[in-house]
Amino acid sequence: MKVKDQVLDVIVSDFPARSSLRPLLVIAPAKKYLMDGRLFERIANEAASLGYYLVRFNWSFTKQGVEPKLDLMAEANELSAVREHYTKEPFIDRKRVILAAKSFGSKVAMRGPYKGASAVLFMAPNCDAKETFSEIYGPLLNGPKILNITISTFDPNCDVNQIYKSANSFDKNRVTIHTLYGGHNFENSDGRDFNENTAVSSMVNWLHNLILTP
Repeated sequence: MKVKDQVLDVIVSDFPARSSLRPLLVIAPAKKYLMDGRLFERIANEAASLGYYLVRFNWSFTKQGVEPKLDLMAEANELSAVREHYTKEPFIDRKRVILAAKSFGSKVAMRGPYKGASAVLFMAPNCDAKETFSEIYGPLLNGPKILNITISTFDPNCDVNQIYKSANSFDKNRVTIHTLYGGHNFENSDGRDFNENTAVSSMVNWLHNLILTP
């Protein structure tokens, strides 16, 4: 897919027949954890089996081998362009366009692309002492969109205590949080994958409930 003068690598997962309107799920990668990462592949396969039309892609800076600019606007434009491109497909339910973003991708989403989604899933979102969770994600936390946050309690890129402190203002009917063990990619220190299994199961359960809700 081409965005302005950049070509983005894209993977589409589409299992069921296109006989009815389908919810769209766009997965935005992290800075180094790319679209073919096992976590994304598992979510894509399971969500597609539920009836989602799945789109994964890589940022253009990945192919160029350069660092993104601090304002993240080029990446925000790429994410919005991918969502808009696939939302135009005639078999997509435009009322059910879900944006999933991991780590760096969640910060990109907050530069504007989240506004075009009906629901948002953040995997291991970023925060620190200078850019707190509330400061980065406040517009989404305090807005009307359905949101799920899945993060490890040991994630080195965001202190979950910042998320817990923000929870007082969460609408329990709109925002769900799942904290679990593991590292930034929900990995186990001993190489096993039961933390990843738990994370995937939780996120797919959230995605399933989205399309079960009238």
